[in-house]
Amino acid sequence: MGLSPLVQAHSAPWFDAFLAPVLERLGRYPRGANLVDIGTGPGRLLELVQDRLEMSATGLDVDPTMLERARERLSDSRTRLVLTEPGSRLPFRDDEFDVACLCSVLFLLDDSGPLVDEALRVVRPGSEVVMLTPTGRGDPADVLASLVQGDRGRLVNSTLFVWRKETERRGREWTNERWLASYAADRSLTYERSTVLHGLAVLETIGT
Repeated sequence: MGLSPLVQAHSAPWFDAFLAPVLERLGRYPRGANLVDIGTGPGRLLELVQDRLEMSATGLDVDPTMLERARERLSDSRTRLVLTEPGSRLPFRDDEFDVACLCSVLFLLDDSGPLVDEALRVVRPGSEVVMLTPTGRGDPADVLASLVQGDRGRLVNSTLFVWRKETERRGREWTNERWLASYAADRSLTYERSTVLHGLAVLETIGT
């Protein structure tokens, strides 16, 4: 059986553009900083971190098949991949990581609070949780036009249109609700928000 378009998307040039704001944020951390990618899926963010940043990385997911795909794409065997149960306490110590990422995760949950609570628990004081979420808005054609010429015409980029359609409803709900801003304000945490990927995604951070 072939890969679904949403899994294929993780190998598309547009998906690297989607993750680029997260990589830029992670680039602020010093060499050797410890990252956990919660909901890592097939591990594209971990692969980019491995190739471009000198960080220690851990990927966490509830799907063993996704973790198998992540291991196949990662050349650095030191990158930890951890399987967990949906809704369970994250299998890490308090303050274990310098930064946590959740890409395309929170908008899929009926209740994001417990997972954000856990992400904040496992990062050290003074650090942050970085979250990237589809908005359900924007024109995919603008993203494709922004790619370097050699990448624009690749067939795998068609997955962007599938992704845009599949994430539209929940992405719009998440963006309209602005739940993370309220969550941070209620706990006196710092909060930043910016629209990225030509309006197709939103980058949000909560600092401890």
